[in-house]
Amino acid sequence: MKKLRLLVRSSLLTVTLAASGFAAGDLLLRVDPSAIDSVVRQHGLKIEKKLDSNSGVYVVSVVSGQSPAAVLQALKSNSQVRNVEVNQRVALTKRPASPQRAARAGRCAPTALVDGKYRYTSQNAVAIVCLADAQKQFGGGSAGVHVAVIDTAIDYNHPVLAGVLDAGYDAIRDRPGPVNVNQETSPFVDQETSPFVDSAGNVVVNQETSPFVDQETSPFVDQETSPFVDKIPPGYVHGTMVAGIVHLVAPNVRIVPVRAFDDSGSGAMADVIEAINWAVANGADVINMSFSAPVYSAELESAIQNAVRNNVICVASVSNSHSTSPVFPAALSSVIGVGATDDTDTAASFTDYGAAVTLAAPGVWIYSPYPNNAYAYSNGTSFATPFVAGSAALLKSLNRNTSPASVGGYLDAGTDPAKGFASKVGRLDVFDTDRAATRK
Repeated sequence: MKKLRLLVRSSLLTVTLAASGFAAGDLLLRVDPSAIDSVVRQHGLKIEKKLDSNSGVYVVSVVSGQSPAAVLQALKSNSQVRNVEVNQRVALTKRPASPQRAARAGRCAPTALVDGKYRYTSQNAVAIVCLADAQKQFGGGSAGVHVAVIDTAIDYNHPVLAGVLDAGYDAIRDRPGPVNVNQETSPFVDQETSPFVDSAGNVVVNQETSPFVDQETSPFVDQETSPFVDKIPPGYVHGTMVAGIVHLVAPNVRIVPVRAFDDSGSGAMADVIEAINWAVANGADVINMSFSAPVYSAELESAIQNAVRNNVICVASVSNSHSTSPVFPAALSSVIGVGATDDTDTAASFTDYGAAVTLAAPGVWIYSPYPNNAYAYSNGTSFATPFVAGSAALLKSLNRNTSPASVGGYLDAGTDPAKGFASKVGRLDVFDTDRAATRK
């Protein structure tokens, strides 16, 4: 077995991004706009943000000295209040430990048809989902299709993504993108041939000089031999890697970064809802959500339902907790909830495997762009999800009028069997999905 020693770098990337400004006790309040002033005065509240002034959704804070729990219960008893809930924290799907990786000899080509000589286009996942075969016969998508990636900041300057990213929106700062990122001028990955591990556990390589994973072998990542002290912000990395996978699957579509998570990977439900609403209002065809919350939110479901009414396909990851417990938005009926499989089409050791999983996709040792012209391998449902979102974008490219329900049907019809989930779940096959959508 190949054993690789990993270098660990000190902080080479500096990101100065504002975190969400909401306090822990803030609430999401739905009330008729004509009654908002009365409700605010009656309960001693302060309006922090209007999420949707037309339907009356607000973020409110509780005046100092009051118990947020007591105010919450009082609001629930108020006949003028249509809904009230805690503005819960939402987190990017936590990266799991690295599982062992099996060699894969598939029936399909292993290299995606993406313009440019980017080594990340060749990986096991491409062959597993028959991506190159689908792109060759059905195309790589249309520039008229837009995939909103609700996530963290994304590296707009990465050569893989620079030509396909729209400006997007920053839901934390409430202003149009792109989100500015300050990068040091020193090379991020130098000419050494050794990979290194960042603080989130992503294995980072130099695209030109660091061959790391041989597609025919199972590398062993030796993390015990190197100190794990790198300080590269994991949240900033997350969005870049997710967007890279969308581009791998659908290289001709436009990617719309919508920032709802800070550089630590933390966000608030209010920012997520605002991000969804903005994406729908600004023409998104598909929304990728590689994050989850453990508690149901009526306001989140309302935003998702509005997206579906506007013919937007919503795709979300389950968590990496190896649990059957529902997480949201993946568990909502109008969302395609995505679990992760390994190279043997078995549920990955970390993925949730309960009823929230609608569809599975490869999520083990996925190779994708990393900030500052680097690339990295990672694991998780976060990186399985954009395979499905990208596939939905390909379906939208074949027929712009394709409804979310039809997309779900085509994706399900094109799957191959997957093992290890609590209910019957199929693993994504892009070629068979596109073929199902084009049959007369």
